[in-house]
Amino acid sequence: MVASLLALFACGQAKEEPMMESQLGEFVGIELGESISTATEKMLAKQGVTFLSDSADIVFRGGELLGTPVDEWILSFWRGERFWFLQVHLTVDSASSMLTYESIRMALIAQYGPPTDEDAGRLGGMRSLGWREAVEGSSKDNVLSIMLTPDRRVMVWFAGFGYIDTVEGKSG
Repeated sequence: MVASLLALFACGQAKEEPMMESQLGEFVGIELGESISTATEKMLAKQGVTFLSDSADIVFRGGELLGTPVDEWILSFWRGERFWFLQVHLTVDSASSMLTYESIRMALIAQYGPPTDEDAGRLGGMRSLGWREAVEGSSKDNVLSIMLTPDRRVMVWFAGFGYIDTVEGKSG
């Protein structure tokens, strides 16, 4: 199938944006640049995940991220077609939010090493850690972050800034 898509692309009969593997995005199971239909199929294949809505973004409920229950998965698509951004809102009560943040933080450090960015409360009491992944041919990085908000919510997000930059450069 991949060969046939590449053949169509080469003939100019179909315009497919390139996909990009990202080590930072491995936990998501969706590659940067995947179509809405493929990303939706992959999300619905996750145990306990259900479709919620499809306004500007595609929203799912349920499932787990690194052993923690998820309230919402919000997937954004570049030009409304290609996966580039994910927000994950974890299901935690305020009493366990710091413990959940620390648990996810340790799991991400074990997987990706020390964070490249850390903010322990300078942004209005929000704690955040981030990892950056350089993208060849781009001045922008792909970014993975975990946040503990002042109202005690725990969120994880993954953004393909480098992916968008390289695709925009090729199409612009």
